[in-house]
Amino acid sequence: VDTTTPSQINYSDLLVPEDFTGGSSGSINLNTVWPYSIDTITALAAHNNNLIIFCQKSIVIYGSANNINNIYLVEVIKDIGCIARDSVQNIGDDILFLSKDGVRSLSRTILQDNMPQKEISANIRDDVITSIAAETPGLIRSTYNEKEGFYILNFPTIPVQYVCDVRKAQEGVFRWTKWSAGVF
Repeated sequence: VDTTTPSQINYSDLLVPEDFTGGSSGSINLNTVWPYSIDTITALAAHNNNLIIFCQKSIVIYGSANNINNIYLVEVIKDIGCIARDSVQNIGDDILFLSKDGVRSLSRTILQDNMPQKEISANIRDDVITSIAAETPGLIRSTYNEKEGFYILNFPTIPVQYVCDVRKAQEGVFRWTKWSAGVF
């Protein structure tokens, strides 16, 4: 993200990561697509050949991410954003992230031509919102363990962790546990 123009993402020349001015380098300006005049980019992710740009108030999705010359706007999701960069985890066929009102899932469905988001922490929403209010967003961390099948969201100052069994989540059941200990 450009430090002088925070609505702009700069990318480097192919195979020359330090060159942001020559070759195939370029930029994506989000001012033209943001549903709000001012938003803040919080995280980037790649998923199913899409570039997912998480902002505080919205999510912008570009297709054909593997070929910057053919990249195109797929969708802009407004009123849902990501508040903590390190809460974003690709869990294989989905991405989990922390919004202002809980953990959400950004999933692509076969039947729809869009990327709906689902709030998956409804049963612990009050606890998560309380934890968000008590923590600095820059300190919030998460991890995903593919082998064991769990997503952990860590609030280190409190300290509390929320753990979701992702194996069950893929079946549509979002089972959460809360740990009140300084784990990491």
